Formats: sequence, structure tokens, C-alpha cells
Amino acid sequence: AMVAPTPSSALLHSATMVKAGVYMLVRLALAMNGNYVGEMVYLCGGFTFLVASCLAIAQSDGKKVLAYSTISNLGLIVACAGAGYQETIWAAVFLIIFHAVSKSMLFQCVGAIENTIGSRDIEDMEGLAVRYPKLAFILMVGIAGMFLAPFGMLVSKWAALKAFVTAPSSIMVLFIVFGSATTMFYWTKWFAKILGLHQERGKDVTQKNEYASMFFHAGLLILLAGHKRFCLKNSTALAHSGSGGTCGTYEQTEAQMKDYQRFVKTMRDYIIERTDIDAKTLNKYKSKEWYLYSEDQTKYRVVDKII
Repeated sequence: AMVAPTPSSALLHSATMVKAGVYMLVRLALAMNGNYVGEMVYLCGGFTFLVASCLAIAQSDGKKVLAYSTISNLGLIVACAGAGYQETIWAAVFLIIFHAVSKSMLFQCVGAIENTIGSRDIEDMEGLAVRYPKLAFILMVGIAGMFLAPFGMLVSKWAALKAFVTAPSSIMVLFIVFGSATTMFYWTKWFAKILGLHQERGKDVTQKNEYASMFFHAGLLILLAGHKRFCLKNSTALAHSGSGGTCGTYEQTEAQMKDYQRFVKTMRDYIIERTDIDAKTLNKYKSKEWYLYSEDQTKYRVVDKII
């Protein structure tokens, strides 16, 4: 990805190549909850998250920073999947979505910057906000999406940290705390370089179709962070009681059942609190396959708008 053309780098690092493995781990997350396999997976992921973040600090090449950041975030996704708690599973899903959009945009932007100023070194991007404001805006949105609120990356890290504190897992708490601190360090450094003072303004050679792609990703990232709940016209939502299975010793099975019951209660409370579905209606339909079409979703305030 370091020497590949910018579109290839964006595609490989955001979705195609790097997400297949972690997606499979997320699908297997519940099976890894509360056993030694899960512990091994989340410890390896947490260690990768911390080490890759530390390595990113020493890099000045923009693409290398993005590459090490990708490794770091994949480590965190692996850690979340290995833990298998409800908080860490949705945190992993959030990380996959926000990382895909942010990294695709950032790789495209770094490629456009290299094409414009002849370098992708972070030190050469000083004063980019003055020299090339449109490129700087896109880059700053992408960087903000990686470590600032209200974007999903920060929310996901907080959820993962909360889950491991509750677990408890002291080693994972340390991995996440120090890994997040080092992450903030190198993103803040890059952010500050962009906002530095610079007297000269150069000619922007970025093509319109390149800007169209980057602004689309920037808008999508902002939309994901702050939009109201919406659905497509022909979409359906399924509400049902779900299913689950356990394995292992009596103690392990008992622990898994308690965790599953906690998950069901949390979901029930969340639905009642965030929608107009009351407890009586939910109890009536939850044992069935209750499909809510777009009109039903707005009626029960599952979503705010049909688009």
C-alpha cells in the first residue's frame, strides 16, 4: 500500500483487504466470550493496538502514519471481537464503519497533496490550511474522525474501555489507555502542522473528480457522526427474541447465560427508552418475527425520517 497508486491504497487500507479477517472475528465474537481463545485474541489485539500506535509516532511519511494507524485500529477491533461483550461487539462494528470511511478519504487526500506539493511528508504540510484550504479541510475532517468526538472512533474506544473496566481486565485497560494516548499524540501533531502559519499560496492541481470523491467521504463521515436515525423507503427492521447457545463447563455455561440475559435486558431497556414501542407491545411481538416496514419504523419512532 505504500507504493501503490492512491486509489489502490485507499481501497486496500479502508475495506477490501484489511477488513475481511476482522469481520470474521466479529461474527465469531460471541463464541469467544469467556474462554481462553477469546482472552488470547483480545490480548494480541490490545498489544497490537498499543505497539502500532507507538510506531506511528516516529513516522513523518503521511502514508506510513496512515498504515500504522490502520494496524493499530485493526488491533483494537480484534481486541473488541475477542472479548465478545455486547459493548465491545458494537464498538467493533462502529470501528469498522468509521475506519473505512475515514481511511479511504485520508489516503485519497494524502495522494492529492503529494500530487500538488510534490511530497507526502507531514513536515511539508505545514500551513496547508492557508496554502490549500480545500485539501486542508478534507484532511482535518478525516483526522478528526479518527480521534475526536462525536465521531465513532472515540465513542468505540470509550465503549471498549468501559467494557474491559467492568470485566475486569487490567492489562486491556492499560493497552487501551496508553494506545489511545499515543494515537492522540500523532494525530494532534499532524493536525497542528496543517494549521501552522505559512505565507505562500500555491496552485492546486487536484482534479474536480478527485475533490468529488473526497468531499463525498467527508460528508458521509460527518453524516455518520451527527445524523438523526433514518431508513430507506423499502427497508425493514426485524424485532424478535433472538437465539443463543452455550458450551463448556457448568460454570462457563452459567456465566454465558448470565451475560446473555444481561444483553437481552439491555436491548429491551434500550428499545423502550429510545422508541415509542412500550413494554406491552414488545412482549406481545418479541416471540414472533416482527417485521417493521419503513412506515412502522417512523410510527414507533425507531427512525426519525424516511429517505
